[in-house]
Amino acid sequence: MSETELRDHAEDMLTAIALDMSTGQTLDEQSKKSQGLGTVRTMAASGELHADYRMQHGFGLGAVLAEFRALRATVLRLYELSGSSDLVEVRRFNESVDEALTASITRFTVRTDVFRDQFVGVLSHDLRTPLGGNHHWRGALGGARGQPTEASESGGDDHQQRSAHAADDR
Repeated sequence: MSETELRDHAEDMLTAIALDMSTGQTLDEQSKKSQGLGTVRTMAASGELHADYRMQHGFGLGAVLAEFRALRATVLRLYELSGSSDLVEVRRFNESVDEALTASITRFTVRTDVFRDQFVGVLSHDLRTPLGGNHHWRGALGGARGQPTEASESGGDDHQQRSAHAADDR
């Protein structure tokens, strides 16, 4: 991901934060939002999109968290240098960043879980298929001659059945 792409997405995120901060909110809405129960969820889409972009470019969860930390620190430092001291604005900014961060981390972990489950499924299928095919052909060869195979006499089939069972248990 180029520096320009990184900055473009930061601009989108800051625009979404400014929109969220400018949206009126009652004390009850603020309380619900602080518990993750807000209904407006302005930042959710931006946070999810952020996670999707970062995953596409190979970012890890730590890097995503670091970006949010850097964004928050930079904006608050610039706010402090501007001479402003409105704590309501600081609270609203933090609420917006937290909402985006929560959405981003949730999306990141859900997608990571899906990828992991797909990988385990493919891996277990690849382990099971060669064992099953080998077992099938050993049985077919022995059955065609009407005699037990050398592998079944030596316990080879038993080993294959245990291995296939282990692959099924994933």
